[in-house]
Amino acid sequence: MPEPGLTSFSANTFVHATESEEKVLNAIKTLLNEEVWEAAQVKRKLLKGHFQNPLIRFTVTLHDRSFIAQTLQFIGTQISTLDRKYLRQNLDLHYDGKRQLFLRFDKQAAAQGALRFIKQGDSIRCSVKFSGQHFNINTLRELCQRFNLL
Repeated sequence: MPEPGLTSFSANTFVHATESEEKVLNAIKTLLNEEVWEAAQVKRKLLKGHFQNPLIRFTVTLHDRSFIAQTLQFIGTQISTLDRKYLRQNLDLHYDGKRQLFLRFDKQAAAQGALRFIKQGDSIRCSVKFSGQHFNINTLRELCQRFNLL
């Protein structure tokens, strides 16, 4: 069976009216090593929130396989043993069955330089897309182990 490919990595979060854009960008930067961050393009989109409050969505998308692999490996070195255990036990909840993995990180913790999974609340939402005709949860489990996410 051919090796599954890393197709894309995307991370996005919102900057609320009471937050600093710079601090939120630094929170996203916590997910990427320096080389990847320097090459990444950040998209900034102005939106309206509740009561028409200004809202900004930052999105970073990677398509270079090497950068995606570096990012997953980097995240694997940053998360705690407890988060690895959580993902190992709940990987099926983060996999859509269509070659896509979803992870959410606590935005406030990331702003402090720490990566922690979060189930709800203010987060940095990440998705990783894979290619491969026979890609399934077992293939994903093997890849996550390789990147030290489990």
